[in-house]
Amino acid sequence: MYSWLAILTIMLGLIFYKLETIEHSIEKTGFISTNQNVPSIQMYNCLEKYSEEYDIPKHIFYNIAYLETTYQGPFDWDYNHKRTSSVGAVGPMQLMPIVAVDIYDKSIPQSKMKNDIELNIKTSAKFLSKLYKRFGDWGKVCGYYNTGKPIINDYARYAINNTDYKSKWVRLEL
Repeated sequence: MYSWLAILTIMLGLIFYKLETIEHSIEKTGFISTNQNVPSIQMYNCLEKYSEEYDIPKHIFYNIAYLETTYQGPFDWDYNHKRTSSVGAVGPMQLMPIVAVDIYDKSIPQSKMKNDIELNIKTSAKFLSKLYKRFGDWGKVCGYYNTGKPIINDYARYAINNTDYKSKWVRLEL
């Protein structure tokens, strides 16, 4: 029989090994290559990928995710991306279903936009990119994302000015 101390030592060893693997993965690739079924990790990877692909400043993309669904980084194990707002915006980036029609020229089921993290974030990135080409100002883009009008409101000011977006992230502390 193993003593509780031996079991605890083994468990701590496995946790530290997993954390080292995750840190090494981030340093090497910029992405967390672990279980993609964890919503907060999938969010992190998609936000990183599509901010690069669509040339969206990372702090703005992460701030929008925080403002829309309180996303708090890859270790936010309690993160719930399957939300619907009182006005009908869905998913991790709280997109209105009409945005998908505008981006893809076809309707996408609301349930898919709500539950498919990658589709929701990619659609959001395409929408933000399209808005930036139209307005040429990230403040107006963020205001439009929030209200449907190219205004600079508190939401937009927060999204563009908070460059320390990681300060809101859940930290792993051992």
